[in-house]
Amino acid sequence: MNYPEMSEGRIKHSYRVGRKMMEAVIEHPFLSSYSPADIFVLGYLHDIGYNFTEISAQHAEVGGEILRRQGYPLWREVYYHGKLDIPYHSKELDLLNWADKTVNQRGEDVTLEERISDIGVRHGISSIQYMRAVRMIEQIKKFQNTWNSDK
Repeated sequence: MNYPEMSEGRIKHSYRVGRKMMEAVIEHPFLSSYSPADIFVLGYLHDIGYNFTEISAQHAEVGGEILRRQGYPLWREVYYHGKLDIPYHSKELDLLNWADKTVNQRGEDVTLEERISDIGVRHGISSIQYMRAVRMIEQIKKFQNTWNSDK
């Protein structure tokens, strides 16, 4: 099998997602029962599936399954990140989805509005990617609102 190589931008994105998650847990420890280091690793690994599939839409499941076979405790978060209407939920998955949607494809911090606009430009505002991203961002905003109420 010919394995695709992650782009430099995707690597920067993954690193920044991990850092952003770690920084959030340091500032708001109630966001996860895992250590900041464990949360960084989750963020850093969340897109690992891109190394093993050429079908972008399958990267989460592929990466999650690889990590499950290795005994990684947060494999479900990788498997289900970016998905809607799923049978699984955790604080760590909410945190991952938040960080993933607030870091662009070049590893730069962006607002949720900037990220949704970028997805609209890249895929079109009538695309399924855009429609799903809008719904995901609605969920992320609800998650952000809990930061002040769950302390």
